[in-house]
Amino acid sequence: LVRASDPEDVDYVIDQLSSMYGKNANIVSPTSILRTVQSIISSFTFFLAVVAAVSLLVAGIGIANTMIMSVMERVREIGVLRAIGMTKRDIMIVFLSEASLTGMIGGILGIGLGVALSYGVSFMTSSLFHVEPSSTSSAMSGFGSIPYEPTITPLLLLQTFFFAILIGMVSGIYPARRAASLDPVVALRTEQ
Repeated sequence: LVRASDPEDVDYVIDQLSSMYGKNANIVSPTSILRTVQSIISSFTFFLAVVAAVSLLVAGIGIANTMIMSVMERVREIGVLRAIGMTKRDIMIVFLSEASLTGMIGGILGIGLGVALSYGVSFMTSSLFHVEPSSTSSAMSGFGSIPYEPTITPLLLLQTFFFAILIGMVSGIYPARRAASLDPVVALRTEQ
């Protein structure tokens, strides 16, 4: 165990030790550990971003599919609404509202699950990585549990909630336009 007198001397000490011992010694420094951890975290962040993007795509397709099926099942109802005076814009608003509601429900469920999982992981890491200080092991003395506390702010929750509604609305645009473009006469003749 070698301790440098100044943090700026760490790289110099590593170079000196490497030249002295060559490949006979494995030299590990806090900066190399930090670089390794940062590399792992950036890879993990990229992986999570890909998973999140795929999840958003699947959610959007699911909402759009649900809304298309809703339009197909309610063709006659749409024809009646158009016949009693609702405009294409009114029909679009009805279906966009339903898509937004679907996104809102998904957002509420997602926020609840996300908060629960965050605190669950926090609890698990604090209990799994807890190291009891012991006088026999000087290398591990002074270490306690690894702290992990999720940072969940009201602003983050609001942004997530409104983003879920936005995903619902964007996914509902095509089905809403399809419902609004139905010819009322043809829609009224449709058998269900």
